Amino acid sequence: MAADRFSLLAGIASDWWWEMGPDLRFTFVSDRLEAVMGLPVTSLVGKRRNEVPRSDYDNPAWRDHLDDLENRRPFRNFETTVIDASGASRPVMISGTPKFAADGTFEGYIGVGHDLTELRRHEREASTTAANLESILDNIEQGVVLFDAQYRIVSYNRRLAEWLEIDRDVRGLSYEEVLRGLAKRGEYGPDDAEAAVALRLKLLRAGERAVIERKRPDGRTMSVSYNPLPGGGGVMTYSDVTEARDRESRLQESEAGFRYLFRHSPMPMWVYSIGSHDILEVNDAAVAAYGYSREEFLALNLFDLRPPEEGDRLRTYLQGRSASQLNAGEWQHRHKDGKIVDVEVYLHDIEFNGQSARLALLMDITDRKRLERQSQRIFETSEDLMLVSDSYGRFIQVSPSSQRVLGYRPDEMVGHGGQEFLVAEDLESNREEMRLARRGEAVRRFRARFRHKDGRVVPLAWVSTWSNSDRRHYFIGRDMTEYDNTAATLRQAVKMDAIGQL
Repeated sequence: MAADRFSLLAGIASDWWWEMGPDLRFTFVSDRLEAVMGLPVTSLVGKRRNEVPRSDYDNPAWRDHLDDLENRRPFRNFETTVIDASGASRPVMISGTPKFAADGTFEGYIGVGHDLTELRRHEREASTTAANLESILDNIEQGVVLFDAQYRIVSYNRRLAEWLEIDRDVRGLSYEEVLRGLAKRGEYGPDDAEAAVALRLKLLRAGERAVIERKRPDGRTMSVSYNPLPGGGGVMTYSDVTEARDRESRLQESEAGFRYLFRHSPMPMWVYSIGSHDILEVNDAAVAAYGYSREEFLALNLFDLRPPEEGDRLRTYLQGRSASQLNAGEWQHRHKDGKIVDVEVYLHDIEFNGQSARLALLMDITDRKRLERQSQRIFETSEDLMLVSDSYGRFIQVSPSSQRVLGYRPDEMVGHGGQEFLVAEDLESNREEMRLARRGEAVRRFRARFRHKDGRVVPLAWVSTWSNSDRRHYFIGRDMTEYDNTAATLRQAVKMDAIGQL
């Protein structure tokens, strides 16, 4: 009856069960092994443990495992590999315990095996996601720090370390420890250090969103916001608002000075009502650029300055926005003569003549957008292969010429690494070129061969450069197949001519 229960459990378990006899040969393996690995039970029954094919023969832990078996010791969660039915190496975890008869006679082992393939895949995906998030955090302009439920520092980015001049790893330390260290160093100025620490701890432990501003010893103004997380802990963000606060201070100091600077600014500017969206004030540059007289301009509404197709977008943008904004993005504006221009808009909330208003600064980017469109057309029509990759070598943009040169559509290459297409012998030299580019040797010229979709090798002459500003590699590759064939033919002709001369 016990054996029947064992067989029943072995049949429904998600792992596979096994038994060994006293000679350490498998006497039983549950059918689950075939479902997981594709291996029939008969492929193991009758074999010793060291006769089962695997790929980690150089693993020192394997010898310890065999020693456990020979000395009849139990083992738990031993990780090794098994070659499955397709010939692939699969990570597995094995646990087992020896069996002894009532008189102490060794009767073998009983144990269980667990497939780790999915777990390892999820671990790799999680590692990749974490690396991407870390890269993003390290390249944003804000300083960011993450706290756990006990207000210990889990992670922080490069920008925070630079701003607060943190020269050691503070992960795992409590917020209070870091605060006291900063206070001791004079981070909070001449104020009472203990009071500064107490205030910040109180705001954090309140478990509510909080925003404070302070001026650092170096003169910069920092805005610090804390947002609690549902599971405990929270995220604190440091933003350098020095420029914005200085601008506010200058406006508050002298209305006359503001009006003078506003009226004579070379950049088009206007002020509009947040409630009605009517134009309240306009400077000379905007009057000159848009073609209206000053009186005509002051009779306009924001919607009068947009082409009709921009109306819905503007209406959506204006709804519910009351906080201070900096870059409002790219828009299209309409001049009095009907001319449509591309502009980049910068906004800031102000109080104007007693009402809530918004200051708008406009930058005409029509020529820049035209150049961008031209660049895109060049990219789309280039006969040469044009690639853009991130700092990890993954393609983020591929020109349509990839299909002619390599047989792959752009979408078949985007998201993949260059190593997937490079000829193996050229992989290391290509990596070295990328490393040299990142070290400041801006333009690189080299040869590297790619594998065509149909399997043939395509020789390519590359010109590449690295952009620190957007952390991107830019490549232009020319197919040298015809050139190389011509050169080889010429060399052969010269050789034959020399032989003829002899």
